[in-house]
Amino acid sequence: MSRVTFLHEFCEMLLKKHSVEGLSELTIVIPSQRVALYVREELQKLSDKSFWMPQIVPVNQFLEQLHDFTVIDELELVFELYEAYCESFESPDSFDDFLAWAPMIIADFNDIDKYLLDPKQVFRNLQSIKDIESWSFDTEELSDTQKGFLKFWERLGELYQKFHSRLDSKGEITNAQVYRRIAEAPEKYLASLSGYVYFIGFNALSVAEEKIIKFITNSGSGEAVWDVDDHYLSSQIMEAGKFVRKYSGWSKRQEEISSSHIGVDPKMINLYGANSNLQQVSIASQLISNSGEVKAGETALVFADESLLKPMLNVLPESLEQLNVAMGYPLNAASVFVFFEEAIHVQISIERYKSKGFLYYKDFLQVTNQEFFQLFLGNNNLDTSGIQKKINEENYAYLPLDLLLKEFGENSDRISFLFKKANDVVEFVKSFLDFLKEVYGLVEDNVLERESVLALIEVLEKVLTAQLEYKKVEKVTTLRQLTRQMLGNLKVSFLGEPLEGLQLLGLLETRALDFKRVILLSCNEDILPKRSFSNSLMPYDLRLYLGLPTRDDKDAIFAYYFYRLIQRAEYVDLVYNAGEADGLQANEISRYLLQVEEELNQDNIEVNHVVPKLDVDISTKELSTEISKDPFLHQRLLNYFEKGVSASGINQFNTCPKNFVYTQLLGLSKDEEIEEEIELSTYGTIVHEVLENLYKREGELIDKRSIQRMQKNYQGELKKSFDERFPGGNYLTGKNLLLYETAIHTIKKFFASELKVVEEHGVIKVLGLEVKKEKVLEVSTSRGLVKLKIKGLIDRVDQIGNVIRVVDYKTGKVDSLNFKGDWEKVTSYQLQLMTYLYLFDSDSDLASGMISLKQLSKGFQELDYKGLRRFTSEWIATEFNHEFEEYLSNFVERVVTSDFQHNPKSKYCVLC
Repeated sequence: MSRVTFLHEFCEMLLKKHSVEGLSELTIVIPSQRVALYVREELQKLSDKSFWMPQIVPVNQFLEQLHDFTVIDELELVFELYEAYCESFESPDSFDDFLAWAPMIIADFNDIDKYLLDPKQVFRNLQSIKDIESWSFDTEELSDTQKGFLKFWERLGELYQKFHSRLDSKGEITNAQVYRRIAEAPEKYLASLSGYVYFIGFNALSVAEEKIIKFITNSGSGEAVWDVDDHYLSSQIMEAGKFVRKYSGWSKRQEEISSSHIGVDPKMINLYGANSNLQQVSIASQLISNSGEVKAGETALVFADESLLKPMLNVLPESLEQLNVAMGYPLNAASVFVFFEEAIHVQISIERYKSKGFLYYKDFLQVTNQEFFQLFLGNNNLDTSGIQKKINEENYAYLPLDLLLKEFGENSDRISFLFKKANDVVEFVKSFLDFLKEVYGLVEDNVLERESVLALIEVLEKVLTAQLEYKKVEKVTTLRQLTRQMLGNLKVSFLGEPLEGLQLLGLLETRALDFKRVILLSCNEDILPKRSFSNSLMPYDLRLYLGLPTRDDKDAIFAYYFYRLIQRAEYVDLVYNAGEADGLQANEISRYLLQVEEELNQDNIEVNHVVPKLDVDISTKELSTEISKDPFLHQRLLNYFEKGVSASGINQFNTCPKNFVYTQLLGLSKDEEIEEEIELSTYGTIVHEVLENLYKREGELIDKRSIQRMQKNYQGELKKSFDERFPGGNYLTGKNLLLYETAIHTIKKFFASELKVVEEHGVIKVLGLEVKKEKVLEVSTSRGLVKLKIKGLIDRVDQIGNVIRVVDYKTGKVDSLNFKGDWEKVTSYQLQLMTYLYLFDSDSDLASGMISLKQLSKGFQELDYKGLRRFTSEWIATEFNHEFEEYLSNFVERVVTSDFQHNPKSKYCVLC
């Protein structure tokens, strides 16, 4: 037998008391608009006659019928409050600064009105607290800043009065004042109520709401019916029943509504720990697919975190025939709002670089890659691929605005407003509204995007109207702050009519509704209950003393939502994110799930922890533990050895075998990015290139005059090299300019150092620049014979006196080059110089070393191989080559038998 819902029992009671004929005389006040659909359906099911429905309205709409006030719009309210603030304070903040704290003032003013507090007393108390906080034993007079701070708290009461006086003079009133005026004069507004009023399914009420409902119930004009369960109502320690315990005596017929389900009815409760939000929606999709006997219309998929709605819609099972999105989607999470934010960010960037006429390439790509912009481009046969190609090929970090407009061609007028500075905020908003209205026609089939676009259009049109009247929004930063506040709590409403099919609901929309099966997502602390931030100027203790809502009350409200949602359900699936959280936060399971495990795991209720089994294998396939068992990788490895191994390749394997496979064998790398800040590798390449080009021009013999010529010409060569890599000239600003100046200074010092060498030795004979060397040998391994090519690129080979120097330039510091004979401890720099020693054949004595451009005072730093710094050709051939080839053989053996595990100590892995 199907379990009876709260609304079914309520409607049965209505018909029993009033009969079908009396329904039209009733008013039913509900906690959410969604409830009205279910009440109408229940009444139709319970009667076989035609009848007039009762009036079914949310509380705001009910109160609107009782007064003739004009309620001020929320956006206009902000501007009016600022005008009152400017009248009340001698040196008021700018509108920008005001917006930062205005939401707290508005929230506190609303609380004062809804809780029927004396504003003068409230602000006197608040001022006294601030006086005490500022008090000190120090006898020094307060600074002007401290005095201004205290003056602010002193004037808040005056601001409250001035604000409401301004509204009165315009014939307007805040929504909170509506509650106050009706509650303070109930005889005036409520005595002449026609018919009978029911308040159903409410929980936490403000003092004004309490007085209004109490007056109606005490006068016999109506009653309140609470949707509660004995499990949390009868126990004083259960926070879910905190409010209704205070109100339950108001109901004349509460005993007719069943309220003992949690402790009596059988339930199956399953808890699922997901490793991410993506897996949460995947679990929900499978639960819907495997619903068994439960019909889709008897199932509610509930979002504690409403931002999961969009990904959920993308993974719903194809077998689902009907669904109904009956919840509010946060507009600030919608794609169109993200696009709007990006467009404003571009305006801010243009303002920042207005003297140079450049647009940051990431700002451009962020806008052009947005889904809404792509729709617009496609509809108007526009394309930005040419600009994107130019960015990648020419390394444009900052795009010239005239280049953008030229690339857009004759159609530039349609989208240029996004990339050039608007003359004023009004112009920008008008242009953006035109854009949105065109895009709206392209998303008509997507209800989520369509309603989001409509909501943003409505908000921007209100901003436009307010700006024309008040003229306070002078900058796009102000526009951004204002729209963020307007959209912060705004939700796009999807109030679908059909009650058949899967119901997708937010937690607020579940009030007074019951389902046979409930799937609740995001059952984590800080979401369920929602993390409570104090949006109030009043400290916690003062709010508690005054009877205003505190974080404890908010927790009690969420507890009620949770327990009320599951109280009549037969099957409950609670899904939470057990994966790693971002930053310093932790994904902690909700306290309510712990309570369920502890308190509800009894004879008639089965509570299970279920390990989710997903159809999609989202695990990463590991590399084969043995190369010889993977023919593809084995062949790649043989090709790699044959093609040529450098010292850097050997060092990479020594650092992290897994990264070696990704980069050396599979040829994978991180996606190339535009260098907005010059990378050290690019910096080093440029310096190497400049030195190579200068020395090539001077020929083989370098004397004092050669050095002096290079000292004269190197800056031009350096600029040419930078220009080739950064044609946009973005190396002439910020950190890049510092690196450019550093390169000038470094090369200048390098030539000063070279001049000293020439003055001491007379001449440097350059034998080669960027010299390529290689050798091939065969290595016997446990996996068979391997052909190995060793290769190297030597920056410079020169001769001073009778010694040939193999030189490697380093832009950074050089670590110890003293090799004591332990091959397991050989460093990357030592190995590099040994490789050059192995590859370079000479009849003369050799020295292998490095010139650190950061340590030029140390000059040519030589490899010390077990005490030797000069190496004869005979010693290299008879002793060194044997030892080095033994090391290479050992390296090849280690590679072919490796399991290629990641080295957790490695700091430079790109893909591991």
